[in-house]
Amino acid sequence: MLTAAFSKWRRRAARWGCLSIRIIGNRLRLSLADDGSGLESARPTAGMDGLANMRVRLEEMGGRFAIASQAGRGTIPRFYPPLN
Repeated sequence: MLTAAFSKWRRRAARWGCLSIRIIGNRLRLSLADDGSGLESARPTAGMDGLANMRVRLEEMGGRFAIASQAGRGTIPRFYPPLN
């Protein structure tokens, strides 16, 4: 999660960020929204190893990772680690 936060402000020209924490069923949802430049594609591509690594780590522990982004309109990665 910290990797995602630092990357946002360093690479995506974000002026603000918002951390949201919710419990949904048996999972915790952590969202980190920003107003940065967004991504061309929400799917990890070359040079986006950090996103792929976050997905792998969460899936290995039974969680899920999702990302919503639109070029020029910001990015919202969502982390769903299991609570058990």
